Amino acid sequence: MELLFIVVIILIVYTFSVSGKVNKLEDRINRLESRGVGMDVLQTPQTSVHQGVDEGQLAPVPQASDRGSAYEYTPNGLSYARVERSFSEHNPFSERKPNAFWEWLKEDSFVKLGAFLLLIAIGWFVSYAFMNNWIGPAGRIFMGLSLGVVLLVMGVWRIQTHGHQGGIFTAVGATTIMMTLFAARELYDFFTPVSALFVMFMTVVFVAFVSVRYQRQALALAGLVLASIAPLFTSVQQLEISVLFTYLLVVILGSLWVVAVTGWSRLIPVSLFISFMYSLPSFAGQLSEGDRDVAVIFSFIFVSIFFIANIISILRRVDTEHMHNHSTTALGSAIFLFIWIQTAVSNELQSLLYVAWALVFSVGTYLVHYYSYNRTAFFLYGGTSVALLAAATAAELSGPALTIAFLFEISAIVIASAALHAERSLVTRLCWLYVVPVAMSLESAGSSKWFSGIWHWDFFVVTLTIITLLLVGVLIHTEVNKSEDEPQNKTGKYMIVIGLVYLTVWVWLVLHALFNDESGTTLSLIAYTIAGISLYVQGKREDNKTYLIGGRCLIAFVVFWLFINVMSMDIVGRIITFCIVGVLLMSTAFIRKNNKNEIESVNNQES
Repeated sequence: MELLFIVVIILIVYTFSVSGKVNKLEDRINRLESRGVGMDVLQTPQTSVHQGVDEGQLAPVPQASDRGSAYEYTPNGLSYARVERSFSEHNPFSERKPNAFWEWLKEDSFVKLGAFLLLIAIGWFVSYAFMNNWIGPAGRIFMGLSLGVVLLVMGVWRIQTHGHQGGIFTAVGATTIMMTLFAARELYDFFTPVSALFVMFMTVVFVAFVSVRYQRQALALAGLVLASIAPLFTSVQQLEISVLFTYLLVVILGSLWVVAVTGWSRLIPVSLFISFMYSLPSFAGQLSEGDRDVAVIFSFIFVSIFFIANIISILRRVDTEHMHNHSTTALGSAIFLFIWIQTAVSNELQSLLYVAWALVFSVGTYLVHYYSYNRTAFFLYGGTSVALLAAATAAELSGPALTIAFLFEISAIVIASAALHAERSLVTRLCWLYVVPVAMSLESAGSSKWFSGIWHWDFFVVTLTIITLLLVGVLIHTEVNKSEDEPQNKTGKYMIVIGLVYLTVWVWLVLHALFNDESGTTLSLIAYTIAGISLYVQGKREDNKTYLIGGRCLIAFVVFWLFINVMSMDIVGRIITFCIVGVLLMSTAFIRKNNKNEIESVNNQES
């Protein structure tokens, strides 16, 4: 349950962060299109319109048929140039980014096809030679390793003049060596798992060095993928969990070194994904208790490394491609951490770990906010900090106490951000966190304990929810909308409306808990009528549509309920209820009349 709640928190933050960016982008595109920006101007040579016109004579007025074209007058005012605007040909928004994989596949496609066919031929030849016993086991392995080395050398030689082709040869050579080592392990047991893994790793290190030396990002990605599957070629079941995760740690550090040297931030989320895949057996509970504890320690080391590397990369690189990789890494590392704590850590330690990591991610939130422009990563790290704090609370509390704790924690975060004059968008999005405690409080509103009175936890949950929504709503409405230059933010108003709706439910529950069913219904309807009339009159005086709508809705509910449930009431309750509600509604005539008299008296005094 706690894990599902955590994922919901992260998805809410991420969804509204992305939706905000999309809305801003759409607004910018619409403004650019309305202003004509992006339309390149193609000027045709100026042509004379009237020959022999005296200087100072007005230039010809463009005709209606020329509408949509611009006219450029010459200094003497005798001619103009017609300027055609071509939007479809030069609009930057109409250009679609080609598919990266398809573009890579088209480049040197014959070389790629030949490499694929060569690998198939080598496999068939080796199989045929093995079946006819042409070559002994040692010779077969030596031949495979020699072929891989030759392809590596050919790749390094070719990459100096034809980078793409050289990268293909290098990747094929490394794959050949790894497949040969796999065959040596599985068929002839020539190497131990650790020694085979070491040789494969050194091969991948060479590939990484070549990719950095000749600036081939695709080759670096290929080397990282080969490094990730190397344990699968060495009977990973026979490797101790400490050896396996140590190998992954070395691979991760190597990939981050490549990122530091080249700036290829795409390698960071790929490395995180590899760590996640090797953690699946731990998530499924397939490890012993001792191995699980070792894996947990390594997982925290992985998260720390990815956290530090991503923060450094965010502060150093700010373009769009890097921002996407940074955001993916931030979200992925948060999910990775949540799953590890939830599935592999004892219940006694979960809350402490959640709080500790919440502090770590809050530091990342601060750094991203003050030293970068990546708003998505900021919201992800901030949302992760809040979610970790909520998870720590959920690990210690449950039921109504958990709902109350969430209300206090979220209110503290929202009020602090408003008091520190944070961005309006940030404060608005933080208010969406109230969705969780409000949804949890619905269980208290429908509790059966209301039939026995009001002195129970559910009463305090509903009461505190209403007070929180109203107070925070008023604070947000006044603090966020201080500036008159910006459009009014309606988040605070929405919170107030939700709080008032919840208040009507609270009145119904409390009155029915204190009195019998019929008396509680009568008193509730009277209270709704008084509140509806008050809102309606106030709306008339201030010309406030919100008050008018609220008052009409309450009165409509009262009338609707009376006519629907009239037959279920006894005759005495029916008479009393209809009489009181009718008198209250008729009293609005005198209230409105007094209001008109006040307005007339004010007008007479002014005149």
